[in-house]
Amino acid sequence: IRRFFVWVGNLFIFDMIVYGSIITSCVFLCITPVHTLYPPTADWPDGNRDVIEPELLATCNQVFTILFTIEATVRIMTYGLIFTKDAYLKSGWNFMDFLVLVFAWIDESNILSQGRIVSVVRLARALRPLRLMKRNEGMRLVIDALILSLAPVGYVGIFSMFTFAVFGLIGMGLFGGLFYSCTQPGAEYPGGKAECSGVHITDIGLIFPRTWENPPYSFDSFVSGIGALFRVNNMKYADMQFTAMDVTQVDQSPLEGASSYNAIFFIIYLLVGGLFVMNLFVGFIVDGFNANKGTSDADLQYVRFLRQLRIHRPRYSSFQPPDNQVSKICRSVIESPYFEYFSGGCVVINVGFMLADHPDPDPSFVNTVDTQNLVFLI
Repeated sequence: IRRFFVWVGNLFIFDMIVYGSIITSCVFLCITPVHTLYPPTADWPDGNRDVIEPELLATCNQVFTILFTIEATVRIMTYGLIFTKDAYLKSGWNFMDFLVLVFAWIDESNILSQGRIVSVVRLARALRPLRLMKRNEGMRLVIDALILSLAPVGYVGIFSMFTFAVFGLIGMGLFGGLFYSCTQPGAEYPGGKAECSGVHITDIGLIFPRTWENPPYSFDSFVSGIGALFRVNNMKYADMQFTAMDVTQVDQSPLEGASSYNAIFFIIYLLVGGLFVMNLFVGFIVDGFNANKGTSDADLQYVRFLRQLRIHRPRYSSFQPPDNQVSKICRSVIESPYFEYFSGGCVVINVGFMLADHPDPDPSFVNTVDTQNLVFLI
């Protein structure tokens, strides 16, 4: 029986039928009207003119599901399901095909006929075009190489988060509590929060209350600072930069061009956090793609073997042990893992206090921050 399935799987006409079924199912998926995937509403009544009749569409979906089931059965009988060397489900691409097939049968059997979960099941149809990639070796190599390149990209992501944190803390120190302004005229510089009270009557008699508010962006907290930096990364920083260039003092109205030098902060961040980090992302993706493109398992094993040789090769001590007894004690303390844990804990606590900084803090909080800064400095 298995020989028969192997013979069927190697037929050229069988592959062409599968290819044609995938392409045709993708075409049908594109022309499927929305109201056949979701419950009918007033915007999508049943009387709308469709590109294809719903009955014909349902019949075609059933035919495609049966064809894909036959194709999966042929592959499983040829290579095995789980326990053989080249088992069907040991391949990630085949596993994805199997999930799409399971969701298709759930949809056809109407087991989940109500609720939002039926929409989620039907969304699995969107994975059908990926079946073409499985059958094209070149496309599979490209996708596999890109997936393998995601590991080093994660390190760039961690570096970018550190960049966000550092510039967020710098922004809190430079602009914390300084972006506030009065919503209505009457509290211009050198006025400020004290003068921003009462109401403002326009020339046409409209009354607006004066409030001392922040713009949609600020650096008053670590979270809001990170959000502001995201705006800068998206190149939507012009208003923010002009606001920073007009700041004066806390609880005082802005003055145009009063702090023009603050634009340097945004220029530096764009160079480091924008251009440099984004180029790192692109560079690591391209490098990882080139490193994994067309690499066989034997090549990977050889590279890993050479890497292990470099890691475990004999090394000489960089520093000779000291002769002084005090230096020996200091060196033993510094090389101890507990000292590393203690140093790391101190850094985490200090950064935590920096992140907790906010406008108008209590005197007790200020004293606590000053005390811990002095302790960690010592």
